[in-house]
Amino acid sequence: MYTTTRLLDSYRETSEDRAEFIVVAEDVLVLIVADGVGGRENGGNAATRAVERMRESVGVASVRQLSETRFWEQTFRFVDEVVSSDVTCGETTLVALCLTPKRIAGACVGDSEAWWVDASGGVRVLTEGGRKPYLGRGMADPVSFAFPTPRTGTLLVATDGLFKYADAERIAQTITQGAPDLQAIAPALRDLVRSSSGTLYDDFAVLLAARG
Repeated sequence: MYTTTRLLDSYRETSEDRAEFIVVAEDVLVLIVADGVGGRENGGNAATRAVERMRESVGVASVRQLSETRFWEQTFRFVDEVVSSDVTCGETTLVALCLTPKRIAGACVGDSEAWWVDASGGVRVLTEGGRKPYLGRGMADPVSFAFPTPRTGTLLVATDGLFKYADAERIAQTITQGAPDLQAIAPALRDLVRSSSGTLYDDFAVLLAARG
């Protein structure tokens, strides 16, 4: 039902970004992205732990639950408690959502984002309003969202390694020009955030999904 692509890269040996697809059913897909907060210890551990716990929660949820904002709000708070109680973890952003033919529902904390880019290059920021505190302090205030799934377009979920260093117009243009070849789009997005020397400015994680 969906075509997908995942790409992670970094300017350093060990990235603190995490990104994962979970296939729930043929037409039900969960996307999760986390970015360990830089400048603080153990951000990568926090991102890993958050994704693991989110995966476990998704694994025991029904499709109906995954389509409800309440599930995501409650799960984010649970994950925040788990991460904050682990002394080996720092802090992390988190975006998690469920894509079905009829509905997109999820939540976010921090500056990782999810966009829907339509065929003409129009952008709908699903995660608008995402904010601090990050996950890992026991104080996260997740922002949930739910929208009808558009009939055409591309779902983009990524860390600020993309959004901080490339403007929205260039991101949207890269996606629309490359569609429907998601495997070509992902490295093209990465190229947008390289320095003049060719290195990345930050850790980079992107998930792309579209109807097959």
